[in-house]
Amino acid sequence: MKVFILIWCNNLANANNSLLTFRTLRTGFPTAEVVVYDNASIIGDQVQRLCQETGAKYCRLNKEIRHHEYLKSILLNEPSAILVDPDIIFWEQVEHWDFSNYLIAGRLIPNFYDNYTRCHTVSRIHSSLMWLPDLKQLRARFADKTARYFDPITHQTAIVGSEWVFWDTLAGLYHLFKDQSHCFNDHELNAYDHLFCGTHLDLVINDIGADSIIAKGSRMAMADVASLKGYWRQQDEYFAANPSPFLDNLYESGLNQPKSRK
Repeated sequence: MKVFILIWCNNLANANNSLLTFRTLRTGFPTAEVVVYDNASIIGDQVQRLCQETGAKYCRLNKEIRHHEYLKSILLNEPSAILVDPDIIFWEQVEHWDFSNYLIAGRLIPNFYDNYTRCHTVSRIHSSLMWLPDLKQLRARFADKTARYFDPITHQTAIVGSEWVFWDTLAGLYHLFKDQSHCFNDHELNAYDHLFCGTHLDLVINDIGADSIIAKGSRMAMADVASLKGYWRQQDEYFAANPSPFLDNLYESGLNQPKSRK
């Protein structure tokens, strides 16, 4: 399976986080074919050099594309894929993980209330580290079971009753194939850590606050990368502290997130 990484950086203050994955890319994926798309970033020379050093294929996009457009291109054209965000640090090898019995595998983000979007945010498997083992089968099943005009990739906002609800990127895909998805367990989550908003912190910092868990992670990455180990547990505490009873009740028929990890 190919590994795909999209790098976007339009502010040098975010360069460290936008290149973070290169530090341990070959720890996580020692032999895998890696394709890196440089999304018209201002750090293209650094990205190209790091691709050469890590044996990754470098592809420059001269015109910036949106994240969901990049994901659509992969999901519609590749036979399989592993998605990796640029602001990830690997603590151990993950290349050998086998999710061939599933259509999707990754970290479950639970229903929660997001103070940045001011929306109830629907649970999803996060695309920061996502296995898509059989995209041909996924595409075929998608064609069989979906309603017209349904976009499972692009983020969407809608009013449900009197509440604002946000389906973040790929949330629709997860809910469509929830019974064929694997949510990472604690052992798998301990193999890596990811910075939420790491590549565009400057765009959200005024709303989320400098003392937020999200901003804290970026400071930890700058000061001491090793301190990030297990950071996902602090992120989980943030979700637990910002629940969405509205969504939990809405999906209580069994459509909401699993009650616990195994």
